[in-house]
Amino acid sequence: MRVLFPTDFSPASQRALECLEEIPGVQEVILLHVLEVPATTGPSFSEGLRELDREIMDKMAARLREHGLKVDVMVEPREGEAVHLTINRVALERRADLVVMGSRGKGWLREALLGSVTADVARTTAVPLLIERLAFTTEGKAQRVCPQPLRHVLAAIDFSPNSEKLIQYLGALAGVRHITFLHVTSKGERDLNEVEEAKPTLASIAEGFERKTGIPSAWTVREGIPSREILRAGEELDVTCIAMGTRGQSKVAELLWGSTSEAVARRARIPVLLVPHRW
Repeated sequence: MRVLFPTDFSPASQRALECLEEIPGVQEVILLHVLEVPATTGPSFSEGLRELDREIMDKMAARLREHGLKVDVMVEPREGEAVHLTINRVALERRADLVVMGSRGKGWLREALLGSVTADVARTTAVPLLIERLAFTTEGKAQRVCPQPLRHVLAAIDFSPNSEKLIQYLGALAGVRHITFLHVTSKGERDLNEVEEAKPTLASIAEGFERKTGIPSAWTVREGIPSREILRAGEELDVTCIAMGTRGQSKVAELLWGSTSEAVARRARIPVLLVPHRW
């Protein structure tokens, strides 16, 4: 598996890098830094910044290579392109299987669980994105919340075509040891009938997934506001990662990654894996 890891050299980004060492199946890592060059500077200044950043990234790469990973270092100057668009472009050009980012980086508010760059990538990416959750001590030091993020995955599905892509991706993803499929029905419309109809469908999905992959699988159907029930299930079931598609049944063009996915990604206190509808 080829992973793209964008870094801004923040403590949060450095801690998130450790996640790569614990994801089974990772063979190649592309370290990417998007270089911010002031418009008033000349080419020599820009080249000096690039060399300085490359030295920092070479040290990061050396650590990963000690774990047997193939590592490529990229410093991309920002030339009229938003940072998240550069990340998305490189992910496609280098055919990454997964993008891994921290939940907070340089300049992000401590109260905001999801940083602006990560949120922008999640909103527009065409490549699966793993958001590694980080916490901060009272001294301001970044700490990882959840080691071994794929040990127990909660897969939230809504029976849309995008959910099928999510299931396929999880089946091929190395390192998943246990999976719980979750479907949330909305209160108000069909209530009990909708719940009862969902149960055999979800049970069939879980049984088929386990039979095909050999990964122990469970399932649960809940009723309520999807984002709240997904977050609640994540806490109650002791999962290590929440996996979702970035667009479900909703066809509203403005919600490129879905209101439910966005709410979960912003509020979850464990890693979140987002698989885009275009994957």
